[in-house]
Amino acid sequence: MMMLQDEKMSKQGTQICTVCWTSNPSSRGTCLKCGGLLEPDDDILKAKLTPSTTKIVSAPFLPVDDLESDHSFNETTPAHSDEHPSSTVKDSGSSSSDQGALRSSPLPPPGPQPRYRNPRWNALRSINERRTLMLMIIGGLLVTILLFVTVSQLLQPVSSNSQLTPTSNPTATSNTALPYPIYPQAIGVYPDEDGENIGLSDGSYALDVEKDKQDIEKYRPGSNYKIQASEALRKGDTGRATALWSQARNEDSNDAETLIYLEDQRVLASGKPYVTIVIGSVLADKPVDYSSRDQLQGAYIAQLEHNEEVRTSSSGDLLLRLLIAKSGNTTINSVKVTNQILEAAHSDKTIVGVLGWTKTTNSLNVLPIFAQAHIPMLSSSALGDDLTGRSPYFFRIVPRNKELESALAKYTASKLKFQKLVVVYEGQDPFSQNEVDDFTQQFVADGHDNPPRLPYQRLSSPEKMKDIVNSALQTKPDAILLAGSRSTDIGNFLAAIPADSNVKILTDSAEYPLADAPPGDFKNTSRLIFASPAFPDEWKVIKPSEHEQPFFIEYKTAFDPYNQHGSTPYGYQRPDTAVMQAYDAILVLVKGLRIARTTHNESLTGDDLQQALLKIKGPQAVQGVAGQISFGADHDPVNKEIVVLQAEDKGLQLKYYQGCFLIGDTDCGGHFV
Repeated sequence: MMMLQDEKMSKQGTQICTVCWTSNPSSRGTCLKCGGLLEPDDDILKAKLTPSTTKIVSAPFLPVDDLESDHSFNETTPAHSDEHPSSTVKDSGSSSSDQGALRSSPLPPPGPQPRYRNPRWNALRSINERRTLMLMIIGGLLVTILLFVTVSQLLQPVSSNSQLTPTSNPTATSNTALPYPIYPQAIGVYPDEDGENIGLSDGSYALDVEKDKQDIEKYRPGSNYKIQASEALRKGDTGRATALWSQARNEDSNDAETLIYLEDQRVLASGKPYVTIVIGSVLADKPVDYSSRDQLQGAYIAQLEHNEEVRTSSSGDLLLRLLIAKSGNTTINSVKVTNQILEAAHSDKTIVGVLGWTKTTNSLNVLPIFAQAHIPMLSSSALGDDLTGRSPYFFRIVPRNKELESALAKYTASKLKFQKLVVVYEGQDPFSQNEVDDFTQQFVADGHDNPPRLPYQRLSSPEKMKDIVNSALQTKPDAILLAGSRSTDIGNFLAAIPADSNVKILTDSAEYPLADAPPGDFKNTSRLIFASPAFPDEWKVIKPSEHEQPFFIEYKTAFDPYNQHGSTPYGYQRPDTAVMQAYDAILVLVKGLRIARTTHNESLTGDDLQQALLKIKGPQAVQGVAGQISFGADHDPVNKEIVVLQAEDKGLQLKYYQGCFLIGDTDCGGHFV
């Protein structure tokens, strides 16, 4: 009866699972019950219903078939087989008529018979196992390739003009959230958390670009050419890159980034030995950090001046190449970019020093990193008191905040006779608080009351800044000491001062660009009074007998070659304090390199430059356009020139100066003009 039922199922096309032996329709590919493979071959039914004998073969390990539970496996052979007759045993289910056909066996009775495995199924199973193994290997390779491609895309440097697509990189002003942080190797740019591109460039990436003419604050007319030039350089086409940078310069003559890249290509093309200094710059997008643009201008003039001297003399000095590092608006980015600089220095042994950063907070963040890497950093504009003696690898050419604010307080009290002040400062900015503390300490020491303080939040709205102005004016002060890190806040504060108020604004040299700005850009700039480490007219005032310094001629030639900006001279014909300081800083680094070369003619290291900078004092002092530079034991300049400037209708006027202006000066006291 059972035989007839099975034959009937077979005729209807029933398949049998080779794992659990459940019947399945012929249309199924796998078992409904366990998902196992189905076998349509009728041999399964025939073999299952045919009496068999079993040969027991010992095995030292568990068989592949996980259905076996003993430490041996069974090989099924057909009944009446002549193979190993002594090993055949009577099937427990055999009738008495079959017993005469079987010989007795010396082996003990076997256990339950195993389920049948068709030889074709064994082959299929072996194939399936191999197929599964192959699929696992292929899957693993695919996952590895996918991870490699993904990481490569993340690490690929960002093009300044590309669009945000799955196969390209974000624009310099992209606000799209991206995986963060993204670190390229050595040269390259990448977006920070706010979408602002930061990084390190040798010309392969344009850092200071804006093509939108509506963005008046940041717009750079030569941006398209700069972007195309960088793309050409990445492709190895230096000739096209140079031609495009030249076109960019024609469009935007005071863009020093373009000029630095052009000069760098001249250095590389010469085939002569060179040394590399990295400019650590904020170079922020919005609001634009004008002092960074000034920093690049001053550095370029010094680079060009030095390289021209090397080309036309037999001094044997090294040519100077400059790389530009941009950290953007977010202060902590300077740490990320510093690590990138170290990566570049690891592979490029010509990198021996850093000019930067322009801000105190950035400098404090990166000092330990550069010190650990034995790379000296020279700042041209970081004024914070906390930087003094902070690292054996940090130097600066500007006086610290305490000296500048002390000079401003003395001028305020003795010359202007101001008695009543109120302080308005950015509450979250440590440098602003440092500035306020230094000023009030000297102001109180001169016999005045400690002025009240009104903090404000960074990037306050014009409405909120107007409320701060009204609160300050309620005290009826002679002047307001204003300290903040953002020109936007300072501009909003000045704009909120009523026209009928006579109040003066005491501030710091960071607001120099506001006083320099074309008429109408900022309101009430004629109220500004501040101490500064430099002023372009100081030679005429302090040392009128001296000839005009070549720097001022070179500056005008470089940034206004066609004399087109006489009505707005700053940035084209007339440098401000940040330009002059950056120029002097490169002069100091070049002097250090020359000193180091006297004992290390073959190659230079950061340690060689650091030791050489320690010797810049006394007879080895550097005469800069902003005064002489001689380092003290704390690596700050000794008796550095300080000027107090007051804005008037005819522009900024020098009102007071102190310090040693020329090397060898003996009268370094204070002088009113």
